[in-house]
Amino acid sequence: MKQLAPLIRYRCDNPEHQRSTKTLSDTMTIHERSWAFCPYNVRVEGHAWTLDNPTAPVLLRELDDLPVHG
Repeated sequence: MKQLAPLIRYRCDNPEHQRSTKTLSDTMTIHERSWAFCPYNVRVEGHAWTLDNPTAPVLLRELDDLPVHG
């Protein structure tokens, strides 16, 4: 995965989340100021985030701190 997605720092290792859903789902989110991937859906509960790529970048600021442009 590191070669395919060098920006993703965390991955969900919950065994129940290792398959994709049959509906549209979000698989990317921010966890501890870095990009995180869950193959199932980041909007469900029960993630087991593990550090997958320690060399992936960390966000300099939280997204909530950024100005909203309309």
